[in-house]
Amino acid sequence: MKTIKTIAIAMAALLTASLTSCINDDDDNNQNADYHYLQLTETQQKDLMKKLEGNYENYLYFTNANTQKTDSAQVKWEVNASDSTVTCVNFPVNILRNYVKSDLVKEALDLVGQQPVVFKYSTGNTVIKELYEASSYFFNLTIPNASNIVKFTYGEGEGEKEKYVAIEFADQFIGYSTVYSQMVRLDRGSFFGAVLVSIVDANNVATKVNCIIPFQ
Repeated sequence: MKTIKTIAIAMAALLTASLTSCINDDDDNNQNADYHYLQLTETQQKDLMKKLEGNYENYLYFTNANTQKTDSAQVKWEVNASDSTVTCVNFPVNILRNYVKSDLVKEALDLVGQQPVVFKYSTGNTVIKELYEASSYFFNLTIPNASNIVKFTYGEGEGEKEKYVAIEFADQFIGYSTVYSQMVRLDRGSFFGAVLVSIVDANNVATKVNCIIPFQ
């Protein structure tokens, strides 16, 4: 029950983050009586970025393909405001085996195991006033290259062809009526959010997974 509640909270954070990401795209939203929006100065934005800095530990949640139940993997995060990076020190690449069918891809993911993944984080200049004043902050997460792909090599040896696993992350998934964003939320010291994985490629065998992996 606790796990279900945790994922529900993370998904709610995704939805709220998606709302904040659209504020600048629709000025009519500013007439919504349920929310009040605050324009941040450049100094306030810099101060907000610094608030996320630190080290965190929590869990990534995923669906176990064998049991069809929610499972988890413990992870560590390092946030550095000086270069705006969020590093998952031990991202469990192997949990993605639960979203692919190929045994060869599963084997490759298992061999890669845990690896560091570096994201860039950012914040907009418009926030929801009530959340901001309650020390609840949202940050977008992106992979710091144009392709959104992180590549890991393994099995290198003399005369052996390089083998690899490549993960393509996504900034957003757009549903019928909902936009899910790759993001992190800092809520009164609690660090949580979600990463979005669109494609897993192992040695030219690519699988479209489009999975949302919450963490808290």
